[in-house]
Amino acid sequence: MKLNIEKSAVEVPVILGKNVFSKEFCTLCRSYGSKIALFSDSALSQGKVLLEFLNANGLDAELFSLPSGEKAKTREVKESLENRLLQSSYGRDSLFLALGGGATTDLIGFLASTYLRGVPLVLLPTTLLAMVDAAIGGKTAVDTPFGKNLIGTTYLPKAVWMDLAFLETLPKTEWLNGLAEVLKMGLIYDPSIWEKIEETGFDPQDQAAVFRLIEKTATAKIEIVEKDLGDKSIRAILNFGHTVGHAIEQASNLEWAHGKAVALGCIAESYLSTRLGYLSEQSLQRIVRLIQSLGFPLAPLPQNLLEPMRRDKKAKDGKIRFVLLKQIGEALYLHNEYTHEIDEPLILEMLNWLKKIASVLDKK
Repeated sequence: MKLNIEKSAVEVPVILGKNVFSKEFCTLCRSYGSKIALFSDSALSQGKVLLEFLNANGLDAELFSLPSGEKAKTREVKESLENRLLQSSYGRDSLFLALGGGATTDLIGFLASTYLRGVPLVLLPTTLLAMVDAAIGGKTAVDTPFGKNLIGTTYLPKAVWMDLAFLETLPKTEWLNGLAEVLKMGLIYDPSIWEKIEETGFDPQDQAAVFRLIEKTATAKIEIVEKDLGDKSIRAILNFGHTVGHAIEQASNLEWAHGKAVALGCIAESYLSTRLGYLSEQSLQRIVRLIQSLGFPLAPLPQNLLEPMRRDKKAKDGKIRFVLLKQIGEALYLHNEYTHEIDEPLILEMLNWLKKIASVLDKK
């Protein structure tokens, strides 16, 4: 697969299923930098293994361990890394490798985009979420006390290298994290993704099915990004489920995993779509039923979700905006907009409905 941005003549190889511990990968690294900074989630044992492999193959590489998960995505962690890199004389001939999940690719993408005004970056996603979503499209960010992903850049990597062997040790929570983004893509853009999971379920042990699912979902995101790299139009649909999802994460002090929060956000924003007369009641019930059947824990819902929604990136003039569905597989495009202002009384109604249904579903 390749991400092609025609206006800027940029092409990003998305290499799926290839072994990162290979001469081919070493050749790729040599082509982009003479000194390698390898950034790895501290929870991953593969960081040290990859460092040893690179050094054994004649590459000058150093390992930088990151706090695990969302704890890494802060301005403080980024500043600390910048100071260490500058102290160690990393120049513009350096290559940054980001090994980890979505938090790692978000943080190191942001770091690479600003360090010396930009250094080459290769992403090595190790989770389903990162492979189908976070590592594709060039969005980078850190979190703040005021909300998730509020400070960042758009910066394309030189390549995205997906070694499916990294998925073999994923815990169930991480599979669900990624699956939420897969389901979202099926809801907003490619109904065949949704219908396939609805028909056969999801088995992480079925490697062939997982490969096809990653390929199909990543391809869908690539198509959207190619149409709108600058996030001015259709790319906004990738935020479906995230207005509510990010609010849940924020209100829970990040105790709710991203996928769990987005899954519930998809239910919530589907409800708004139905309540406003765009999505059928039958489709809403299909969405609720499938998400519940896949094992997402959906309760108890955090309190005080309205305030973090007001700080959402899509908000305009203090008004909360949502991506809505026209039908399963198609986001609503209305009045030349992919995001839509919703009055707060209806949002409060939705949150009350969501609290009740999440409690009911979680007991089944």
